[in-house]
Amino acid sequence: MVVKSPVNDWTSPANDSQEHLNVDKTDKVVMSKILTLFRISNFWAETIADSQKLHGIELVEMR
Repeated sequence: MVVKSPVNDWTSPANDSQEHLNVDKTDKVVMSKILTLFRISNFWAETIADSQKLHGIELVEMR
């Protein structure tokens, strides 16, 4: 009779690698969404700054 120890079951390489794959996929999706949001916000910040320059309004940086 062969008895599998519980430790070998949940730390087996198959489960481990699958878990890492799932985590990597979700991390990549989240990071790509965050980067997209940054790109959009940067685009709008530049667009607003450009339109204000066109209208003769200058933004003053707070120090």
